[in-house]
Amino acid sequence: MPFFVDISSVVSIQSLVLITVDRYAAVVVPLRSPLISRKVCRCLIVGTWILAAAVYSPYLFTFSLVEYQEEKWCESQWEVTFGEKSSLGIYILSLVALFFYIPFVVLAILYSIILIKLKKQAHPGEQSASAEKQRTRRNRNVLKMSVAIVVAFFICWIPLSFHALIFYLVPRKTWDFCNLILVVSLVGNSLIVLIVCKTPTLRKPINMLIANMAMSDLLYPIFLFPVRLAEGHAGSWLIGGTLGQALCKIHIFLADVSSLVSIQSLVLITVDRFVAVVVPLRSPLVSRKLCLFFIVATWIVAMAVHSPYLVAYKLVKYPERLVCKGLWQEAFGGNTYPNYVLAGAIVFFYIPFVLLVILYSIILIKLKTQVHPGEQSANAEEQRTRRNRKVLKMAIAIVVVFFICWIPLLSNGIIVGFSAPDSLIFYSCSFYLYFIVTVFMTYVNCAINPIICLTLSSNYRRALKSLVSCCAADAVEY
Repeated sequence: MPFFVDISSVVSIQSLVLITVDRYAAVVVPLRSPLISRKVCRCLIVGTWILAAAVYSPYLFTFSLVEYQEEKWCESQWEVTFGEKSSLGIYILSLVALFFYIPFVVLAILYSIILIKLKKQAHPGEQSASAEKQRTRRNRNVLKMSVAIVVAFFICWIPLSFHALIFYLVPRKTWDFCNLILVVSLVGNSLIVLIVCKTPTLRKPINMLIANMAMSDLLYPIFLFPVRLAEGHAGSWLIGGTLGQALCKIHIFLADVSSLVSIQSLVLITVDRFVAVVVPLRSPLVSRKLCLFFIVATWIVAMAVHSPYLVAYKLVKYPERLVCKGLWQEAFGGNTYPNYVLAGAIVFFYIPFVLLVILYSIILIKLKTQVHPGEQSANAEEQRTRRNRKVLKMAIAIVVVFFICWIPLLSNGIIVGFSAPDSLIFYSCSFYLYFIVTVFMTYVNCAINPIICLTLSSNYRRALKSLVSCCAADAVEY
């Protein structure tokens, strides 16, 4: 069974690479004969299956039925078949590199070249302009479908690839891989808040909301990271007594408040961009004063929604260790936790996600179909459209990264909420590692937002340079 499951994924990846190569040849070198003809395509299809079967052939020798507590389990017996367990790590990491990360980089490069080519494509003359436009339109339609398939594939498979990397590269009881993320998140988010506060030209609603997200992301490196790092190294909650109880309640409470503030900020950013692009002539819906009110409201709503954490989470003493645990039945009675998690996920994740998709779709359609009213105002209109597009790129990047990083953990919460407390899934290594991956991805989100802002916004980069130069000048004077 695992043999055919993993063959399926490798065949899919190879097919995606071949589809991309075919699109690349069709767009970038359209006048030459097709790189992948019908006959060659048949050979390549057979080749993908043969290669996938060869790569995963060790599974046929290692997987076998193992009897455990009067039950039979299908498990890998790698050490029994091939000797050293380290060879399994090398094998898995090689597969992840060759059939996931390298193809991902190749596809990203090829699609970038294709998009640049389509954007810069010039029609040679009036006679062939119509035919050229039709060909370009066909290429774009096919390209949209191809890109959608590639993006969906990699979004769905990223968590499992992280699972492999963490399992074989990170020791089981250490959280050292979080140290770099902790530093980047702490420094990066502090810089974003400082840049917006110190730069008058950046004190616009969208930048104030991004700074609000950065402030919420600071809760992770300040409260959650140190606790998780200490707990990971020691294998137990380190502080007892009243202070330990308070930290147990606060660290998980503030972590989830952070995510909820971020989601609400993303919705407000999207509404601000929607009004700026779709109805540009009306006054801003989110003004500077109103923005400050909304920022305070995001924190009040987030704290109110997650206030049950302050009651449910307590320190539980076991013979050899202390554990910070959510005792929902004891605190609220009945099976309340699954309903609470599901309601929170729907109201504060899935509904906002659908809303953001709809609003950004309307914004993109509006930008694509925008018509300049006349020659005199065309230049000013183009400049405004260009500014909107730059801001929109940054906003969409932040939204996409946020949902990619948080979808696995929310799925994990729903699985836990609707599973029986004594379910075997909680005692499996796979579930434990999946949980580590989902938590790791939320940590990454806190560190990556500042990088997105500084990479995609020239205003942020200029403000950072100005801030650094001012600090350096003050230091020299001092």
